[in-house]
Amino acid sequence: MIKFKVEYYDSDHEKSLSKLSCAAELDKVVKNGLIVPEQEFLVYSLFREQKRQTGWRTYRELAEKVPSRLGTFNDYFSLEAGSVTSRFSSTDDTDKTMTETVGVGASLSLASRMYGLTEADWEKIPVTTNKDLDFQVASTGHEIVEVESKGAVVASVAEKSKVSGRAVDIRRKKEEQRNNHHNKNTLIGVITSIPSHKGDIAVCRILDPDGDDVGISPRKYKLLARLLYYYLIFRPF
Repeated sequence: MIKFKVEYYDSDHEKSLSKLSCAAELDKVVKNGLIVPEQEFLVYSLFREQKRQTGWRTYRELAEKVPSRLGTFNDYFSLEAGSVTSRFSSTDDTDKTMTETVGVGASLSLASRMYGLTEADWEKIPVTTNKDLDFQVASTGHEIVEVESKGAVVASVAEKSKVSGRAVDIRRKKEEQRNNHHNKNTLIGVITSIPSHKGDIAVCRILDPDGDDVGISPRKYKLLARLLYYYLIFRPF
């Protein structure tokens, strides 16, 4: 099992997040932490590679790729202490792609707990001028939830200032979407601080930026996502 501490980014974000439909569950996970099966975390981390191509689309297909990814993952991170620890302390020695991978795995695991979502609900949003690979989208049936994931290797997970640049990036997107788009979705920003030495537990800090309207009702989006998921599993080719 992999453990993460969960914190509100600051009191302002805590106040905004308290209005979410999942506020009670979020408050619970902030108090108790997030514990995720190792396999679930590793598969969710591969969702940044999700493609609409055979072998890359579903949770099951991505799970089959975990063994081939473990060598590289273990070169950069350790799960031996029951959390995620970087094997490097200098940012010059870390790998941005691998760090983003941990951020995606942690954030989707967290959002799934908050909203009661499953692997069948998540889909990567295609790259456009307004979105990038940091975003994953799902529907609870009542609201559409987008997650923006960030990850950072830090000397001390307690030093929030080390991830402030990533928070600024999320806030800029929030302002752009608020001002330029008629936003109706819920977007959860998650910044995961990964310790560079054993003894610390990785920390997920939650923010509340606005999302981007995907142009479909939450109920219909959830139904279509589930139908597509099972179609991809059971199709004969």
